[in-house]
Amino acid sequence: MRKTIEIIVMILFCYSVSFSIRIFVELSDDLVSSTGYERSIERWTKEDYLKLKKIWGFDLSFPIYITVEKPSEKWGGESFLSLNSYNVILSSSPERIRRTLTHEMMHLFNFEWNLQNNVKTPLWVVEGIACWWESKNHGKRREVTPLIALNRKMLDVINVKKYPQGDKLFVFYSAVEDLFFRIDNIVDLKRNLLNLFNDAKISGWHEALSSALKTDFLVFYKRWKLEIFFVALLKLLYYNIPWFIALSLMAFLLVARSKLRKNFTDDLSELEKIYGKNYWMDKNNVIK
Repeated sequence: MRKTIEIIVMILFCYSVSFSIRIFVELSDDLVSSTGYERSIERWTKEDYLKLKKIWGFDLSFPIYITVEKPSEKWGGESFLSLNSYNVILSSSPERIRRTLTHEMMHLFNFEWNLQNNVKTPLWVVEGIACWWESKNHGKRREVTPLIALNRKMLDVINVKKYPQGDKLFVFYSAVEDLFFRIDNIVDLKRNLLNLFNDAKISGWHEALSSALKTDFLVFYKRWKLEIFFVALLKLLYYNIPWFIALSLMAFLLVARSKLRKNFTDDLSELEKIYGKNYWMDKNNVIK
């Protein structure tokens, strides 16, 4: 029994040594305080932290302050670096707050890398790796719907410089997530993320991704856009086959009717030229 207790104490001690960052969790005034809920968020934060530390290879320089607010439909979470702390604001619904936290924790490590290297990561990369990491850990990827894919402008994510507003934000998240899952299939981001960032610092994202993908990134990017465009088109046709068949049949009948009417009119004109305009009536103007 004593030996078991010593082992447990040793494990807890090693865990406390390996986990050096301080975490503070606070519920906003409009939420009922719950020690169990706060502890769950703290535990989740530590789990995410240790996973990300293994990927990035460093600790955060400042403590993490997490504020849980009343759920909002417009915004699920936000993270930023203040003077001497990392701050995370969670306003997701209870069933989504776990995955939102994972998303924001990736941002914190990205911010730390930016701070250490005095560089700024492009928005499409910042959100791309966060969305990829969130869905890789919690499943249920954001779907690139036909509406998104058929609008080619919506897919041009590498040229987005500011956060889109309204529904366009979800479109942006869906597209960059899909792009980074495609990149992950080739590069293995979990193993090579830090190398990719370090290469991008030296040569830029185009060259870094081209080297990792072993093909020109812009060629890869254009192929990705083309592929999801055609996949979305096939989905649109598949889910709307009854309507597609009905509309095609109506179009065929309209064309056939128009052609028959034209043939009838042409034939009538020829007969009238030969036999007279009213050849098909008798002298009393009655149809023969």
